[in-house]
Amino acid sequence: MKDVYHILGLEGSPFSPATSPYGYFRTEQSAQILQELCFGVASRKGFILLLGEVGVGKTSLLLQLLKELQAVKGLTTAWVFNTAVSRSGLLSAIIADFGLTVPQGAPVAEMIGILHAHFLKVNASGGNCAIVIDEAHNLSAQALEALRMLSNLEAGGHKLVQIILAGQPELDERLDRPDLRQLRSRIYIHRTLQPLSKQEAQEYCFFKLSSAKEGIELKKSAFRLLWSASRGNLRMIHLVMDRVLHGLVVHGSRRITAGIMDEALKELAAHQRVIARRRARRRRRMVRLGLMGSTACLLVVAVLGGVSQQGIQTARHIASLTANLPLLGPPESKEVKGAAVAGPASKAQAGLEGSQIDRPQDGARNRYAVRETFRSGGKEPAGMTAGAGERSQQGQPREAMLQFLGPYGLEMLLPQLQQAVAAAQVSIFERALPQGLSLVQSASLPQPGGLHYSSLAWRSLTQSGPKWLLLWRPPLQMDFTRPALSDRTDILILQRMLREGGHYAGPLDGKYGKKTHRAVKSFQQQAGLKASSGLDNETLFRLSLAYSR
Repeated sequence: MKDVYHILGLEGSPFSPATSPYGYFRTEQSAQILQELCFGVASRKGFILLLGEVGVGKTSLLLQLLKELQAVKGLTTAWVFNTAVSRSGLLSAIIADFGLTVPQGAPVAEMIGILHAHFLKVNASGGNCAIVIDEAHNLSAQALEALRMLSNLEAGGHKLVQIILAGQPELDERLDRPDLRQLRSRIYIHRTLQPLSKQEAQEYCFFKLSSAKEGIELKKSAFRLLWSASRGNLRMIHLVMDRVLHGLVVHGSRRITAGIMDEALKELAAHQRVIARRRARRRRRMVRLGLMGSTACLLVVAVLGGVSQQGIQTARHIASLTANLPLLGPPESKEVKGAAVAGPASKAQAGLEGSQIDRPQDGARNRYAVRETFRSGGKEPAGMTAGAGERSQQGQPREAMLQFLGPYGLEMLLPQLQQAVAAAQVSIFERALPQGLSLVQSASLPQPGGLHYSSLAWRSLTQSGPKWLLLWRPPLQMDFTRPALSDRTDILILQRMLREGGHYAGPLDGKYGKKTHRAVKSFQQQAGLKASSGLDNETLFRLSLAYSR
């Protein structure tokens, strides 16, 4: 059976978590550091320090260094990567990697003597020795002192061994301790490896994806999400992109879109706190940008409409109430002709969800809220009435299903939808939906607003079940079974939406307590929804629709 990578025309994962000396992507920064490290070893400078945060590629760079040093005639090296050891354990590891034998139970002084003899022997033949220690921030003070003692070994006016310490920034802080000041004074080269720049990160992804036999396209909107989550950290890029490759196979696509990237990030955010925090920060930032835009639009409309000063103050007040609220927008896709999609689009909402919307490249109309309102005069777009949509779907079931799936790029799920229709069971299709999309079973087709969804006349096709099936992307990722455990930012947005509708008068604290629960029940009663145990998908859909208007 072919694995994910072979299906995509890859020999293996180009974003494997395992470090490899092959297929290394050199940047201007890494090339300079490699050159300096090679110079430090060749010119016998003694101690060399390489620092870098977790996941920036220190180990990969060290592997490149070892490849470079192999070309240096007469140079022998020892590599130590297990640094959670004692002083004697560290010396034993160095001796073993040089190919020497250490007597069992030998004291520290004897092990230093064995290394000294080896260094003198190599030096006498015109050679040089280097010790590369990865994860050096784990070394104890005694182990670091043992390395300093090795660096004292000299002959003929130069150092017998060159020692490269690579570790996280806390290693630099440890070396500032008074008891390690002698080692600090011996460091000749001190370099810090930074994460990739935005341009380098994009080129890195293209470089890795170029190994595919058939091209894999990375959309700019998808890369923006990747950059926001990784900030150039190589390990994070590998983690996300490897998950994205699985998403490509699931979607049957060779284009990495913002939607596929967003799905991967949502999955990883569940157990990667860094990604979760960065997604939350991006969402808050995009909401603030959306708020600035909505405030400007309200004031412009107020001024152009010739309203009073009181009207302008009202507009400002409305804008203040919408702080931290999502601007509800469409899925990422090209507009499908004749699809039952209601409402205007908004890029700000894409930012809230951690995704970007690709603008149509075929000259399709701009569907931003203000422009759409002026174009349609506030009326429902042509072909969007419930009767017309239902008649169309009755006549051409397959076309209706494709129109239902198209706005979200889910055409590959047509077989599952056809199976669900044939069996008259919504759950069959619901199980096939990618994360982030939801279904709402509705007795009527909601009037258009600022919320985007696609609709399918389910009862007309199956003669049973709900009259309409609505597909949408919820702006809030709430845990309906235990809403109190949902993200505080999502709960805060929910509270503001409920307050805007006059259902919530409690504090905006981001906590789903009794007052928030009662406000949800109040909205359900007003909206004519069936009383439930609390917040559910249909309630969130109707609430989002009411707020978007």
